[in-house]
Amino acid sequence: FDGMSIGNKVAFLMSKYVPWLFKPIYRFAANYYRNNPEKMLDGLKPQLCEWDKTVLEEMAKTRQKNGLTEHIREACRQGYRAAYTDLYLVSRSWGVDYSKITCPIYMWHGESDTLVPIAPAKAFATKLPNCQCHFIEDGGHLLLESDVVGRRIIQTIKQVA
Repeated sequence: FDGMSIGNKVAFLMSKYVPWLFKPIYRFAANYYRNNPEKMLDGLKPQLCEWDKTVLEEMAKTRQKNGLTEHIREACRQGYRAAYTDLYLVSRSWGVDYSKITCPIYMWHGESDTLVPIAPAKAFATKLPNCQCHFIEDGGHLLLESDVVGRRIIQTIKQVA
């Protein structure tokens, strides 16, 4: 939990220990954010690192913020189950033997990410064979939304595809 925003700490712990209580909260949030995606961004901003706040400011200047609000709206369109299940699964062991993965793995992660801190990402990377890590100094959670880093990620994916 070191470096994780309080909102994500609470969500993670609730999904792990009281998922039955977390489900109605996610149901309400999905309905609310589907109709008010900008409210999700407003609530998230205080929890973000400076990198992510800057990325959001740049997106607002170039009107890309509309794409992000549409992404939030689409994520909530069919309700809460996908987001709820995602967090539920992340809070548990999957019982996967990562040493048996044979394909190349590429990981990008911001070192200043407050939503998913860097320490668990680095620990996870050590379990993955053939993992090429790209830890972005001062980077936050919104790496794909960053023009420079997002382009680098997409170029790498295109080269290996």
